[in-house]
Amino acid sequence: MVGRFELLERAERILAAPPGRSHIVRPPALGDRLARCVLPLELCRPQNRTRHGQAWELEKLKRSLFLAMLAQVGRRRDPLPGRPQVLCVRFSATEPDKYADWAKHAVDVLCAPTERAKNRLGWLRDDRPKYAEIQQWWEPESKGQGFVHIEVRSGES
Repeated sequence: MVGRFELLERAERILAAPPGRSHIVRPPALGDRLARCVLPLELCRPQNRTRHGQAWELEKLKRSLFLAMLAQVGRRRDPLPGRPQVLCVRFSATEPDKYADWAKHAVDVLCAPTERAKNRLGWLRDDRPKYAEIQQWWEPESKGQGFVHIEVRSGES
């Protein structure tokens, strides 16, 4: 099993090189990096694989995401000021559809807790575009070596 720090280093190495495909457009990183985590692909499923599942399955997935991200980020907090940026990169052998929204539930975990959704970390007030810039893209990785990298940044000053 590959460890968290090895995956973080692999993400940095891949992102420091030119994109692996000519059509990949990486967004500029805005502000300071405040937190990051890596997640297994099975916790960041495309929406077309989660939207028709049983409610208990989705709740189990969300709980697993919350625990994995809490273990790496280390704490809950008050929402960041301004309009923070969240960069979500899926490293996998298969390119997902552009609108697969595979990072949706991970981004939800970064939002402030609500009455209905308590398993959240509170980094973002909300994930609507007026409150946060959320970017998702894909980078190629060898089959069986995939993972997701999530980075929270302070955004534009």
